[in-house]
Amino acid sequence: MNHKLLTIAALALAAALTACNSGSKTEVAVSSSVELPGTVDSVAFADNIESISLLNLQMDDDWAFIFSPHFVFSDNYMYMFEDETMKMLCFDKRTGEKISSRAILGNGPGEIVHFYDMFCVGDNFCVYDEKHIIRQYNSKGAFLGKMHECEDSFSGYNHIMRLKNGDYAFFLRGDRQSDSVRPAILLTDESFNIKSRYFTIPQSKSWLNIGYANPYFVNDDTVRFFLSYDTHLYSLCSGIERNIELVQPNPLTVKIANSLDPRDSHYFEKIDSYDGSFFDFGESGRFLVFRYKMSGTYYFSMLDKRTNKVVSIDRSKSENIVANLLDRMYYLSSDGKYLYGKYFYKDLAALLENLGDQPDERLQKTKAELQACLERNADYIKGLEPEDLGEANILAKIKLKD
Repeated sequence: MNHKLLTIAALALAAALTACNSGSKTEVAVSSSVELPGTVDSVAFADNIESISLLNLQMDDDWAFIFSPHFVFSDNYMYMFEDETMKMLCFDKRTGEKISSRAILGNGPGEIVHFYDMFCVGDNFCVYDEKHIIRQYNSKGAFLGKMHECEDSFSGYNHIMRLKNGDYAFFLRGDRQSDSVRPAILLTDESFNIKSRYFTIPQSKSWLNIGYANPYFVNDDTVRFFLSYDTHLYSLCSGIERNIELVQPNPLTVKIANSLDPRDSHYFEKIDSYDGSFFDFGESGRFLVFRYKMSGTYYFSMLDKRTNKVVSIDRSKSENIVANLLDRMYYLSSDGKYLYGKYFYKDLAALLENLGDQPDERLQKTKAELQACLERNADYIKGLEPEDLGEANILAKIKLKD
């Protein structure tokens, strides 16, 4: 590879990402490439983690055993949502006290059968459902009414992101079976009047991978997303479309995926022999973070937006506790400044027990916070069997270095 050209591309992309985050409309390079896995160095990865703090939430059955929680954040509250029972919970961000809990599964007023996405407007919680209706609730769980009922032109746009400037970005997943239905972003103003459409992705039959974690994200006024069977990270900022090609030696393409028969007993084995499967996605001021699979190994990576450099960890070979602690976080979420996610108590406790060999001020503080969390919730924990406590959720907030 021509390293001089790669350096030039890296500088161009760094300028593009910086412009994106600052809201600049300067026309800059729209594409570049980054080779994966990048630098595999657990120590260098861990050096970019400033702190790992546990959220001292009031623990109870409402949330302690939710397997796949979703998070959104307002200035004063953290909302947690569970998509099987449609249970929404609100916590005070400063104290951790639970403000409200309400299940909204059903067909009555303020209830839904299936949800597509969620976001906050001010301190209120909003849910976008399968009927393309946006319903709004306050921090007490009270239903405030329909915020908006989308028209037919929004059909297929199953995900919504609220930008800092008040606009909304609706995401069209695309259709695996149709070349004519491809992923796209529909941008509206705060009154849901359509302004423009972006990203008719040229990749045939590529679609958004919904599953373990949704690989799309909005940071301020920038929308970013991955697609299944595609090696690009796409970004939209101030009307400018950009992409980064994440180069892998043996990528799982749409053509290959469609040639494999799911009825084949070796189907998953064949899938795993290819690179790809991007999942989990978050962002801080300096880094984009994501997981992916390559050559049968799962990596967790940080892409430095200033330099276009990637540093990754391979959990199976890493003995660095700080790096492993971030890698073992489930259901990664982000507010553009911090990363949020959950641990199973048994995993977190086991990792922190090894601190004697690797003293670290960051994790000594995390260990103390875990003890404080257990003490605060001692009465609740007394009613749990040991195996139940091991499976209980512990929520954490990660701060990356600027």
